[in-house]
Amino acid sequence: MRLYYFVALALIIKPTWQELVWEELTTKSGSISPRRDAAIAYQESEDAVYIFGGKSVKNRALDNNMYKFDLNTKIWTVQINNRDVPNARFSMVYGTKGNYFYIATGEDIDSSGKSTYYDDFWRFHFPTSKWEEMSSNNNKPKKRSSASGGIHEDDSSFVLSHGSNDDDKFSNTFSYDIDQPASTRAWEEIHSGTNNYNPSYPHARYQQAGLMVSKDKLLLFGGCLSGQGTGGPCPSDDSWTYDKASNEWSELNRCSSPKISPAMARLPSGNTSIHRVVLWGGNADSRTTLASDDDKEDEIAVFDPDKNEWKIKKTQV
Repeated sequence: MRLYYFVALALIIKPTWQELVWEELTTKSGSISPRRDAAIAYQESEDAVYIFGGKSVKNRALDNNMYKFDLNTKIWTVQINNRDVPNARFSMVYGTKGNYFYIATGEDIDSSGKSTYYDDFWRFHFPTSKWEEMSSNNNKPKKRSSASGGIHEDDSSFVLSHGSNDDDKFSNTFSYDIDQPASTRAWEEIHSGTNNYNPSYPHARYQQAGLMVSKDKLLLFGGCLSGQGTGGPCPSDDSWTYDKASNEWSELNRCSSPKISPAMARLPSGNTSIHRVVLWGGNADSRTTLASDDDKEDEIAVFDPDKNEWKIKKTQV
């Protein structure tokens, strides 16, 4: 089994347990426009990568097309469907389970620089290329972008945590059971969050990296904690796990340098019981932290979910 982890839509990392190797992809036809903060999914049955949304070089949300990159033919295609689709956006929470690609919340910025934030929840069906808006309730997360979470293939709960809008930063956590009948599906706040002074929990933040590393465990790293005046540094280097079963947060060892908007992905376990998560890139520019030369292009941070531990590993090109 192999997994391709996209960075800037041009690079992949092919993992083995002896080495991590970067390889640049060359497309056989025109590429899609440059973007960041898009939702990305790998569909193993097709050996293809799907991309939705993202922020342009002009700091605005791009179109709301779904793009597919075939890793065998190296060709991009647009997945056309005339039914209702989500608004264009970036900085969503997203994840894949079975034949569905899920996205929630996000942000758009108009030509005047005004942001629009979303609180909706959608899923894309790979076989039919059709979108479906998921039913909601009054307990849904407030409109926000740059939240973290997603869904694990061994569980039916889509998790969403932290994030911000123009008025607030958030530290609460929500869950949505996708296997419930449509008439009873609902968001549930499973952790109410914390204030900006409690050292036992991850403070409100945005532009952090985060995903579900197991059916019960959410991993967070870094982000900006001081967007509304208090809470901590921007960027930060703290890292946390949330255990859904025990409803507890735990702080992890420090490893990577402080940064916002780094990329995070799970590596495939293949036929082994080994599970790992990689962290790479991000922006370290800040007025609240000292300059750091810790990050090297040939290094990547690797998280072991079984040991709850980060380590730095060398990569190859």
